[in-house]
Amino acid sequence: LLAAASVASAWTHDWGVMRNQMWVDFAGHLHRDFPTEDQWQFVADNYAIASLSACFAQHAYRYNEDAAHAGAALLKRANPNVKVLYYFNTFLDFSSCYAAGVQFESHPSWWLRDDQGVPYTTHGDAVKYHDLTQQAVRDYVTVSTTNLTGRRELFDGAFGDKATDYPLPRMSATRNAAVVAGHHQQLNETRDRIHQGFAPGAQYFSNSLSLHPDGPRDHGLEVLPFVDGVVFEHFLSFEMLDLGRGGNGSLVPALYQEALDVIDVATRRGQPVLVRGWPGPVSTPITVLGPSYPAESGLTTPTTPATRAAALEEWVVPALAGYLIAAANTTFWSYNWWYTITDGVTPCPSAPGVPKNCSGPDAWYPELQRPVGAPLGPYTRDPGTWVYRRQFEWADVVFDASDMRRSNVTFTSPF
Repeated sequence: LLAAASVASAWTHDWGVMRNQMWVDFAGHLHRDFPTEDQWQFVADNYAIASLSACFAQHAYRYNEDAAHAGAALLKRANPNVKVLYYFNTFLDFSSCYAAGVQFESHPSWWLRDDQGVPYTTHGDAVKYHDLTQQAVRDYVTVSTTNLTGRRELFDGAFGDKATDYPLPRMSATRNAAVVAGHHQQLNETRDRIHQGFAPGAQYFSNSLSLHPDGPRDHGLEVLPFVDGVVFEHFLSFEMLDLGRGGNGSLVPALYQEALDVIDVATRRGQPVLVRGWPGPVSTPITVLGPSYPAESGLTTPTTPATRAAALEEWVVPALAGYLIAAANTTFWSYNWWYTITDGVTPCPSAPGVPKNCSGPDAWYPELQRPVGAPLGPYTRDPGTWVYRRQFEWADVVFDASDMRRSNVTFTSPF
């Protein structure tokens, strides 16, 4: 059994309209331009939790630390109740856009290397890995995540990305085990410092839950004792799809059940889960616009802001239904294309005859403005099928894991 975590009072949401349980992780347009005042206001009004992602707005601010401070201040000014998370990658060092990265780049001995001494890199060799077997490197990650130049009161916690990425290739099993143990120790140390130095009730979330076949044996649940909450980034997408080997690119029903079970383990421990929703069965290849529909699916990947906005509207009900089957008062849901403010995080009104310049719908989803209410019980599954059902106070939910398009959310409230 998993050991009990040293968890701060878990974040919960009220049941009602969906915005009570919405979260988002985003950066500025193309990770460079700072969001507008209207965009900040919309995020503050329509999301319970906002994570300010990596390389946030480099045109406006040289370093991510400063951009995140400015964004957090605007969010808190717009709505003091919105919870703001500071983003830092626990395993990869985005040195080009973090002031802290200068220190990491100047210490080659801190770079994780394979058994031949070659540094692990990604993003075209521009990004290196932290060697978390070393206390000095763990201290660097913890301080980089939590120092925040005295503005920690603006943040309600932190989002530690890439908390499970094992086993690593070209590395012995013994060394892999040491890296995993070091990573867990780093998560624990960072969480303890967040509890001590951030706003009261601060939480540390790790991006760890995954059904990737080459991922951790327990789908990332191993990190639960070391953090307050977890992120399930690829829900109903990516590694949950039937790809290759004659697959049709659709959701694998058995993996949906497995995802429900994984989320249930965390919520039964009282630990919040941030679930990332997507428009349809998206996967690789990832282009400059984000993920694409797999060739096996027969779907055409939208390549313009207008068609991407239309796809978001087309798929919102199946995506919402899949989430609501799993929903608890400690789960939160997000839904957009990719990781910038223009990828559907906010509406994007367009004038007649003028091409859309961002991928949000013209108006916000009506489905997310209707009352859902509290669940009337756990989900059920029709015998011999992959059809799941769940009733809420003001909504009846059906999710068909064998064909997401047959899913539905029927709202029953008179208001």
